[in-house]
Amino acid sequence: MSNRKIIIAAAVLLLLASPAYALKTVVSLGANLGLAPDMGGNLRSGFQENVLGVSNGIDGINRSMDGADTEKINKLLGACGGIDFKVVFATYFLFRMQANFAMNFFGGRGASLDQAENELKAEYSLWIVDIPFMLGASIPFGNIVRISLCGGMAFAYGSYSNSFKSSAVSGGATFDGWTFPWVIMLTGEYFFREDIAITATLGYYNGATDTIKSGSDYSKIDFAGFRLNIGFSYYFVNIGRKGT
Repeated sequence: MSNRKIIIAAAVLLLLASPAYALKTVVSLGANLGLAPDMGGNLRSGFQENVLGVSNGIDGINRSMDGADTEKINKLLGACGGIDFKVVFATYFLFRMQANFAMNFFGGRGASLDQAENELKAEYSLWIVDIPFMLGASIPFGNIVRISLCGGMAFAYGSYSNSFKSSAVSGGATFDGWTFPWVIMLTGEYFFREDIAITATLGYYNGATDTIKSGSDYSKIDFAGFRLNIGFSYYFVNIGRKGT
């Protein structure tokens, strides 16, 4: 990250802690669980393109023919969860920070055919850790509902593994890497108590690593995709007048 971005981030944190925003400020901690569909994008790699003749990864890995014992290889569906820290200051302005983990639990495994029409066992897996920092707006609707929209940047680290095996070819690799994807999140909160809310969040990440080499293979880790989460927030600090 450039020195300019570091300076801007530090200035924002100092602003949040300054007396100018001491009035009408609420702070919360929360947790959430959810789903991450289509994790990792198409998961393409050099081995798939150069040896298997598949240029679009998991999107093109499925092949079949009469009499062949194949099993569809579905795209990765992940489970995700994390904790979040939010500061709503001056009633409508939001700073949000999260720590999240996502890992595939469905898809990415099955049987296809290699270029010589031999049965090919294929497997994909991916896990991700990310820490987003975001700014945005948070709009209350009475004392029961609050809608928030924020965006920013995350530090994201991931590990992507694949393996392919038939009677004619065999290969596999693990790619580890990190980058700073852009993030946007839309959250609705329903307060069933003054200090506790049920939350529903739709998030979108956009970014990928540079090309990573692993042995003779190469790939990227694609962090782009949606996250759908439900959880709760506990507002444990309330400074200033009510109605924030």
